[in-house]
Amino acid sequence: MHPPVTFCETELTPTSYDELAEYLLRLVCAADERPAAIVLDFTNTHILVSRLIDPEFRETTAAVDFFIPDSTPLTWSVNHAAGEKLMNDRVYGPEFTARFLNRSPAEPRHYFLGASSECLDDLVTELVSQNPKLTIVGSRNGYFAESERDEIVEEIRAAKPNFLWLGLGTPKQQAFSHFAKSQLPGVIILNVGFAFDVNAGWKQDAPKWMQKLGLTWLFRMASEPKRLVARYVKFNSLFLLYAADWFLIHKFLPKLLRHARGLFCAFTLVIAGFGAWAVWNLPTSLLGCGLLLFSIIGAWLSVTISMVAADDPDERFAPSKKLLNLLCGLAVLAAASQCLVIPAIDIWRPGSTISIMLPLVLSLTAWIPLAAVLFISAVGIIFQLRTAPVSQPGMPRS
Repeated sequence: MHPPVTFCETELTPTSYDELAEYLLRLVCAADERPAAIVLDFTNTHILVSRLIDPEFRETTAAVDFFIPDSTPLTWSVNHAAGEKLMNDRVYGPEFTARFLNRSPAEPRHYFLGASSECLDDLVTELVSQNPKLTIVGSRNGYFAESERDEIVEEIRAAKPNFLWLGLGTPKQQAFSHFAKSQLPGVIILNVGFAFDVNAGWKQDAPKWMQKLGLTWLFRMASEPKRLVARYVKFNSLFLLYAADWFLIHKFLPKLLRHARGLFCAFTLVIAGFGAWAVWNLPTSLLGCGLLLFSIIGAWLSVTISMVAADDPDERFAPSKKLLNLLCGLAVLAAASQCLVIPAIDIWRPGSTISIMLPLVLSLTAWIPLAAVLFISAVGIIFQLRTAPVSQPGMPRS
């Protein structure tokens, strides 16, 4: 499996159906070496958003070792966050359950907790019909009180399963895996949501074409509107908001700031060139409006350069930080002075020599430091590109 990719404060593990199945079977062989259970959560946008907005749920899911992207939007997000296509398809909980159990050898032992007793009976019947050598050591319905958890954990421990499949739904299955993790050493706990209902034939899943387009939620919402409309409207809207915010901060903004000095300096000099033409060709009353825009652009440039210089952990630009801010400040001050001084001169002595020369002097006072800023920034960007360290890929978690 690939190393985790952090997206919206959750470390999602890119993988595939076959890779994950092989990895889990290898873990069974090393069960005696683990002092606690390993927890896998098949994570959708509902779970991701809940971890962002609910501190208690975030603490509960801290016990999860692997967050597996279960929804198509999360698969897209992981690929974009990683900057490369790590996943061709999501690893969908109900489908993984069916694939893995249909191919499971006889040695691994399985326990199922969740759904109703009738649904569990149909699930077990269906799974055994697909794979007669499947070893199922126990099952229990998911309707139990919190006070019964110790008894259930003891029952599971006595059955000695290698895999504990939880179909309790969010957030109950995450709460149970958090509670049971330290008490079930060597067990692999899988939070698979409504996989029991789908594979038992109790609920219909979305058509494949809807799943490919990331519309499973729409099918489920239409199937159970009373239960799911409010949930999907809330959590899907929040997911779009948080995802847009994450990509803006972690992807778009760094790329913009990487080239900000050269882009903003060049743009500001274009505006300054327009100001120079305006000095000689436009009435001073119109010039004030143009110079006001010039001062705003200059202030924007100064703030941007300060942000870029501050975001320099290696201090490669440390000698030029103060100089850049000083030059930008001088340019902004000169441009702002034009906006204040020129209208006053135009009223005091219209058409005089001072009304012609002073704007020119102030314009030069603004353009010269901005030209210096552009030069220093261009040199700095070239130096940064030539000396930027090559990032190393992260290591997978144990």
